[in-house]
Amino acid sequence: MHKQSKHTKLKTLVLICISTLALLMGACKKDTKPCNDECDPNCPNYINPCSGKIDAKADFGIYEGMGYYNLWFETDTVFYSNLVNVKAKFKADNYKWRISCTNTIYTDSVVNLTGKIPNGGFVTVTLIASNNISNCNKLKGVDSVTKVFYGWPLCGGYGATYNQWPVTYLPIMGTYKGVYQSNPSQEVYVTLFDTLLQSFSQLIVPCNTATTKFYNVIRGLPYPNISLDNTLLTRPHGSFITGVGASYIVINRSSIFGRLDTLTSSHCNGVPGTFPVMNAIAWLDYDNSKKIYINVNHTDTLNNQIKYHDFFTGYKVN
Repeated sequence: MHKQSKHTKLKTLVLICISTLALLMGACKKDTKPCNDECDPNCPNYINPCSGKIDAKADFGIYEGMGYYNLWFETDTVFYSNLVNVKAKFKADNYKWRISCTNTIYTDSVVNLTGKIPNGGFVTVTLIASNNISNCNKLKGVDSVTKVFYGWPLCGGYGATYNQWPVTYLPIMGTYKGVYQSNPSQEVYVTLFDTLLQSFSQLIVPCNTATTKFYNVIRGLPYPNISLDNTLLTRPHGSFITGVGASYIVINRSSIFGRLDTLTSSHCNGVPGTFPVMNAIAWLDYDNSKKIYINVNHTDTLNNQIKYHDFFTGYKVN
């Protein structure tokens, strides 16, 4: 009998190990049936219920608008007779609005409240927003936010043909101290009024006062030293202020002027023909109602072409 060499013994041992490993792997081999369960995270066709879903967010804004210019300003105080919307700030699958000035439950992302605001009263608005994420426990499916805003009182009520003016000064009316972007080192004063007064120095007159006059005032805009005060028994057809809200004023003049009307010069304290063509939007800061921004475009007094742009930022002084 021949003796096996060490090399032969080692080779035999390796073959035995490989055979044993193959047998073990065969015994442990699982069934390879295809996995088609969309709810099983281990399957290739698994659909994650959280995919593309987000937390529900119910934040919304209260907006006062001027439809003619399609301008909307977020605020917590609206002029009673103006356009008023509440609008969700985030997309959701479902909306439910509860609004104290109406019994209707609204389900759209935007709700028009024009004509529904109480004259001189508060409105409480609650938005409940929800997303269809019942199978996703990681996300917030429902959220709610409540806000309150004020309807600035108006003489005569909404839609009245007589005495349609604010009972007291709208928040934006007044005098502001600030700077123009074009000259930030020079502080200037800008005054904006468009209301019914017996004189500029007096408080606004009570409702149904027969001696009331419209008093339109613009000072320091678009130049620091320019001024135009206009007092009339009725609102002039060419009033420089074409839109007024609790928190905004729209100014739009398409021709050079000093006087706003065709009456005698005693009605206006402007120099005829020296006030430039101008369009401007003034609005109050949402977080600080004493702060105003005015975006203005204007001409010089030699032509009717908009030529200059400026931006005023200021704080109310009275």
